[in-house]
Amino acid sequence: MPSAKPPIKTTGKLSSAGWLALGLLLLLLVGGVAFAGYNYYFVLAKPEKVLEQALDNLKNFNSGEIKNTSSLTFKSNDNGLSPLMFFGNEAVTVKLQNDLSFIKKDNNYQTQGQISAELPLNAGVPLLSAVSFAPKVDFISVEKDSFFVKISGLPLGELFFGDADLGFIDKWIKVDLTSLQSLSGLKVDIQFEQEQAEKMRVRLVDLYKKNSFLVLKKLPIEKIDEVATYHYQFSLDEVKFKTFLLGLEQIAKEIDPATASRMSFDDAQIDEFLATSTLYGDLWITTKTKIFKKVQFNLAVELKDGVGSVSLFSETVLDKYNEPLEVTPPQDYLPFDQVWQQTVGMAQTKSQGARIVADVKQMQTAFELYFNDQNGYPVPPSAGHVLGRDATCLSEAGFSLGSCADRAYMSLLPTHPQSPQEGYNYYSCNKGSYIIVFNLPVPTGNVAAGINYATENGISNTLSENQKDCLASQSTAVDSDSDGLTDDQEALYGSDPKNSDTDGDTYLDGAEVTNGFNPNGEGQLSQ
Repeated sequence: MPSAKPPIKTTGKLSSAGWLALGLLLLLLVGGVAFAGYNYYFVLAKPEKVLEQALDNLKNFNSGEIKNTSSLTFKSNDNGLSPLMFFGNEAVTVKLQNDLSFIKKDNNYQTQGQISAELPLNAGVPLLSAVSFAPKVDFISVEKDSFFVKISGLPLGELFFGDADLGFIDKWIKVDLTSLQSLSGLKVDIQFEQEQAEKMRVRLVDLYKKNSFLVLKKLPIEKIDEVATYHYQFSLDEVKFKTFLLGLEQIAKEIDPATASRMSFDDAQIDEFLATSTLYGDLWITTKTKIFKKVQFNLAVELKDGVGSVSLFSETVLDKYNEPLEVTPPQDYLPFDQVWQQTVGMAQTKSQGARIVADVKQMQTAFELYFNDQNGYPVPPSAGHVLGRDATCLSEAGFSLGSCADRAYMSLLPTHPQSPQEGYNYYSCNKGSYIIVFNLPVPTGNVAAGINYATENGISNTLSENQKDCLASQSTAVDSDSDGLTDDQEALYGSDPKNSDTDGDTYLDGAEVTNGFNPNGEGQLSQ
């Protein structure tokens, strides 16, 4: 039977081979830690590498919030013709705010947000200097074939429609893309635009990685909303930036030729821009997830020939990266086709108002020429003569129907664009005065809406006592529609002598006048 194996005796000391093995182990451990630290701090945490990772993460940015605030400052040097000359020599700053929330669902981006602007009242901008101007546009898009929009703070009525109540300001409007195209000729394809934007985003990231034109300077780590972020300052590498822009044009041609035609530029244009511009800014990127948190940049451009300058400061904050988000469409809204018809109708009415005032002033000029030659104003064949209907010509012989037989002061008297049969009613009590009674649908210039009177003294919506007596004395006392107003009074108030209820409000024209109301529309009589 074999004897038992004797126990191994140890001295408590490592042999030279043991020490060598332990040394190698420690060396590998320390080296691994050192390599990992080097790789993190000098490779992975290198500013250019962090930026590339943040850009790559933008490719997968499928939901979140983006808030942008910009200030655009214009300054004219007033040394010749300048596109900024209406701002004067004072710097004028326009502030812009754009808030956007979005989420990608079923290959469709649902969005909601608001775009707003603030323009100082002393900016001197044509049309806007005398009105309050702080427009806001809210928008929501859920479906691919429609979107919602709400406009507020924009004085469209005051600017274009004589201070009229448009009825759709500060209300949601549902824009159906089919209706938009059929009514305005404007074609919008939301899904196509989204697909193009997504392609462009991916291509731009890849293009930048090939031409990294930002020169980064690392600053101390900062916390934004309790999140640690890398902070980098950046400036421009002009050579790489030029290459990037030329590459951008090529990408645009491939993705959307129509867009490319609007953003085409050559070497000379880029060189001129770089020679007159300065661009710098800051980036904040989260340390753990490598996601953009905030971007700021400043752009200053000196205009050609020293006529002025434009500067832009912009700050964009990104939040809730790929977090759940709900976009809810409004329940109360106006259909776009209703808003369109209303706006077009008001534009046509405003155009008619301008034509009416121009017609009346042209006739007044002709009457003055007649007065100078004939020592008196023309006398109509009958009271309330409708110019343009009962008389089409004013010549040396006075009013006539048809073409002028002799020298004409006005060869074709105009007809009222809204009511040619009862439009411009002409009265004359003596050779030294006349009255044209006409209705103006909207305020035009300094002429009020409603019944107006053109006389040798100008245009007004009131008459003197003598002028009122003149009209009353010429009344024929004929009441064709038995509404309590004579036909001449119908002409005076702009109502229809053959319709007892001109405005269709169930009240007789005569009863409305007796009680001080307008028989040809809403509201009270102006006198």
